[in-house]
Amino acid sequence: LAAANASLQNNQIETLVNEGAKAIIVNPETATSLGPAISYAAAHHVQLISVDTIVGVGKVYMVVRASNILYGQDACAYISSRVKSGYVLDLEGDLTSSNGADRTNAFDQCMAANDPNVHVLKDPTVWTEATAVTDAQNAVNAYGSDLKAIYAQWSSPDLGVLPLLASKHLTGKVLVVSDDGVPFEMCDISKGSLDASQSQPANLYAYWALKYAL
Repeated sequence: LAAANASLQNNQIETLVNEGAKAIIVNPETATSLGPAISYAAAHHVQLISVDTIVGVGKVYMVVRASNILYGQDACAYISSRVKSGYVLDLEGDLTSSNGADRTNAFDQCMAANDPNVHVLKDPTVWTEATAVTDAQNAVNAYGSDLKAIYAQWSSPDLGVLPLLASKHLTGKVLVVSDDGVPFEMCDISKGSLDASQSQPANLYAYWALKYAL
């Protein structure tokens, strides 16, 4: 894990190359952060497969990612079919990343077209769970029962947002839609505390890309 440290991630990839890796799957910190590692891997004839993020510098063997535009559109479709007034909180990812920008732009455009009477609260979080939970807390405090739904653009905020809503007796009253479809979200859906989560198939596709690269 690079812990959001692009320099560390580049060093980790160089270490794997030096240890004899023939192909490496990586989730880049940003679209342009892997330049040194891409050059180093290419010089040693090692294939890199980027998961979930486009690569804006250099050339990798393959980019495997879901349609983040569809993520935003599908979240909007679910919410706009159920919410016709009040406020919807969008816990945005990193707007400098293609994933965060695509999800946000698609969601905003769809909500404006399909739910013009709903006010979308746009809170950029840079994929930071603590920021997302604080933003959700602020929205709950400010708007109370007028807050109709929360769209979390990735799964981690659920860990704080769902207990927050439960503590305010808002479970089932505020729709919660998130992205990733990880196992704990499936459990939350079965318990009724989470309304929907969109699955992320990129890891499975990356596995098959790795087999072809080798």
